[in-house]
Amino acid sequence: MKKPLVKRITIIFIALPLLCFQAFSQEGAEPELSGPKLFAPVNYVGATLGINTGTAADSSLFFAQTDFQYNLSDWTFFAGIQGSGDGAGLTLSVQYWPFTWEHTRLGPEFIYNLDIYRDISVTNNILPGFAFECQPLSWFSFRIELFYLFKARIIHALDEFLPVNTFAYKQQLNFYLPHDFTLSQYVATYGTYRYTQPGDLELGLKLSWDMNENWQFAFDVTSRQIIYYLFTTAFTAGEFKLGARYIF
Repeated sequence: MKKPLVKRITIIFIALPLLCFQAFSQEGAEPELSGPKLFAPVNYVGATLGINTGTAADSSLFFAQTDFQYNLSDWTFFAGIQGSGDGAGLTLSVQYWPFTWEHTRLGPEFIYNLDIYRDISVTNNILPGFAFECQPLSWFSFRIELFYLFKARIIHALDEFLPVNTFAYKQQLNFYLPHDFTLSQYVATYGTYRYTQPGDLELGLKLSWDMNENWQFAFDVTSRQIIYYLFTTAFTAGEFKLGARYIF
């Protein structure tokens, strides 16, 4: 993809959250928090259908996901699976929050992912790390995650085990809009079912709507790019997802 188009995509992903920040930071414009209360536990069962652009290594056009999250005291447990024509993935994670202050919290997190890519390879991704959350305003919060990433990949054709040691990073901004909408913007080197090298970057925008206390619907757009040099990137793939969650 040509550089001007990549720049336009990047500008859109950055500009929308900044516009929200500008609108709500005006005097008297701060709305009541429409999203969950500060650090409120959310238990849910969800399902997602997605479309891939079919570029890069992800040649399958459609994919499906289902996931489950449950909170127990200061612990958060997550399990999810993804299936497509390219293969299947399983992700398990556990988060513990031992340090909680008035507007922030910090704790360790562990993620395990199993990625089966066609009949080509099987990869185990193991990520120990930390997560930090902060909600300085009623309408705004952010989350930062940093992991050590160990990849253990077996390529069937080579009958060879390929270990990789690297890191993974994610930052997410959440804007709680009127009428129970939430706009989230994230930049990450990994996805829930995708764990690559730090040079592979994901830019995402997600708009979710809480229809009532039990049902949430979301539309998610992700742009994947490769960083070749410090300020040189190239578009590799895109995703569009529609999801629903039953919250209990």
